[in-house]
Amino acid sequence: MINPRQDEAERSCALANAPVELPDMDHPARRVIREHKIASRERLIGLCREARLADPERLADEIFLIYEGARVTAQSVGSEGLSARLAEMIEALVADHARRGKQGALHRVRVPRQTSRERA
Repeated sequence: MINPRQDEAERSCALANAPVELPDMDHPARRVIREHKIASRERLIGLCREARLADPERLADEIFLIYEGARVTAQSVGSEGLSARLAEMIEALVADHARRGKQGALHRVRVPRQTSRERA
């Protein structure tokens, strides 16, 4: 017997599916979807900033796009192994932005200027 909840989970995100079913850009549901997606992205940006990662807006976009793509891919080919790979990809992105943030911090260290006495 097929578990209906499992079948529903394989159908992906209702907010990702709805725009396909609602081609009218002025449909009221489109506003709800847009607001939800924007809020999700803003939350990711906030988390990236709190973690002091380099270029938090770009990292949030990268994570958001990979996550959304994974949801759609799960619909097409199933989710077996996908969640582990998704976690690895996001961990690699975060590590890269953390490394770049540390490198940037090294470049932002202020070197005290010498006074005229010290130069003489």
